Amino acid sequence: MDKMKSRVFKSDRSVRQSTRAKLCQKLSPHVLRLTDLQDFTFATRVGTFVSFVKQQHYRSPEKLLSQIREFMCDIKCEMLSYKSDELEEMVGKVQRKSATPPKINDIVEGILVRSVIWPLRPCITKLLHEHYQNDAEYLQQCMTVALTKSKEELGINESLFCGEELDWSRAVQCLQDIPNHYSPIKKLERLLACVNSIYAIVREQNLVKRGRARSMGADEFLPIFIYVLALSGLNNAEQEIMCMQYLLEPSLLIGEPGYYLTSLASSTILLKSLKFDCPAQVLPTMGHLQSMIQIHCTDMTDIAYKTVPVNQSTTTADLMHSLAAKFRLESEIEEYGLFKVEDGEEILLDPADCPQFVKNQWLVESLEKDINSHFTFHRLRSGSGKRGGS
Repeated sequence: MDKMKSRVFKSDRSVRQSTRAKLCQKLSPHVLRLTDLQDFTFATRVGTFVSFVKQQHYRSPEKLLSQIREFMCDIKCEMLSYKSDELEEMVGKVQRKSATPPKINDIVEGILVRSVIWPLRPCITKLLHEHYQNDAEYLQQCMTVALTKSKEELGINESLFCGEELDWSRAVQCLQDIPNHYSPIKKLERLLACVNSIYAIVREQNLVKRGRARSMGADEFLPIFIYVLALSGLNNAEQEIMCMQYLLEPSLLIGEPGYYLTSLASSTILLKSLKFDCPAQVLPTMGHLQSMIQIHCTDMTDIAYKTVPVNQSTTTADLMHSLAAKFRLESEIEEYGLFKVEDGEEILLDPADCPQFVKNQWLVESLEKDINSHFTFHRLRSGSGKRGGS
């Protein structure tokens, strides 16, 4: 996802969301009543499950949330497989009246969110608060520290702003609004609204000042998103992330929504990595995440850094071929090398080395001592670096 295009919500999206919510509310009792299975109604099963959960004493929010999602998935499959002429007629009538007809799967999901998650929200909120109370206090401190740092220290590319301070209030409000919703779908929608707002603000600024839109890469978006998160003061972000990760329908965690939910989780981790006794510390970037590696490309005129997905078994030779394809250097790849740089000293990686293993070693060492390390990719030069293994 090197170039991530700006996306703006359509003007009628809030209307469609409101219509869907009203539809779910209207159909909920009818669907639960009509979908009888062996004389044991779904409404009774939902009520029994909710009562059972309220009587339990959960110690782990993961166990509670996964149990809720598992129940919702099971009962939704049965409800969707059940055939009722009256139900199909009712849903069809509503769909025909709607300009953007909702799918039956979305209707049933909305009904279950309202029938299961809504009555259990006090249990969920209480357990998450108890589990994350200390983390929330620490994250708030880290957000305060982040706001004292310069844009450069946060890794923000200020050229995106055309030399002006931008108003992030729309994006901030979207994040602050997440805890106001019990529905994980609504929470996700507010997160995506924040993302879209960030892209729209940067795009509009560049259109006004430069007369052309400006796209952002992952390494440019993430520092801005972290800054907006710090501005929002959403110190219970980890609670909201867990709610979405466990309670959202699994299909919603794939693709762009899942990517930005991961970005939110990554942002909290990166914020909490700030050290209070290191005022000049630069905030880590996407390249510090487990499946990503950030590479300094010194010979490229347009791109200073490249963040690429690299798994644990990828070798230097594999990564070199991938970089050669990205930069169209296939015919010159033998003239280039991938180096690890430790405290200013370049060490040429062996073709059989695994860069992720090298990076993981750095992360372990950084827990014990301060080290300045990164990867760089450039043309081989005389004395450009000694060869070393991982």
